[in-house]
Amino acid sequence: MLREAVQIAAKAAGTTREDERQHLASIVFSFYSLGLMDPRRLAEIAVLASSSRLFRSQYYGEPGQSRAGERARTAYLE
Repeated sequence: MLREAVQIAAKAAGTTREDERQHLASIVFSFYSLGLMDPRRLAEIAVLASSSRLFRSQYYGEPGQSRAGERARTAYLE
């Protein structure tokens, strides 16, 4: 089921790069471990989350973007 979700996500995102597939797989696993079991939903969330600036900064460490800063900004918004 997880493999299927990652394949669907990679196809939807149009990626063949291994590092991007690993990134999608880690997102799929994160939401699977929270109880989401539908492969299509997992794929949709992975594609959406991988395009999110917060997820990219956590996984790829975008320049000028710190996790602490994102956490503080998120806490402020809540």
